[in-house]
Amino acid sequence: MADTHNEMDVILTRGMKTLFISCKNGDVEDEMYKLYTVAERFGGPAVRKVLVATNLTFDSPASKRSFDQRAWDMDIRLATHVGSYNAEKWKELFVSLMK
Repeated sequence: MADTHNEMDVILTRGMKTLFISCKNGDVEDEMYKLYTVAERFGGPAVRKVLVATNLTFDSPASKRSFDQRAWDMDIRLATHVGSYNAEKWKELFVSLMK
């Protein structure tokens, strides 16, 4: 998957809730900020954000904790190891985010 260059961004709505999904295959450091900015500007008061990352690696446990904390602070849900997701796992994720 490391040689994949195309990525997909998705917007889902249900009622008054909007879910912004950013799908990334490579470096995601700046992508959290882009996702946060776009979702907050255009998503309305009930916006949800999820970053789907297929190739997320860290130099150390401390850098992973820092990344996870940054996502938490920005109210971004992380979906990792998505290659193992089946239809039921995706459904669980999206249903939980749209409640």
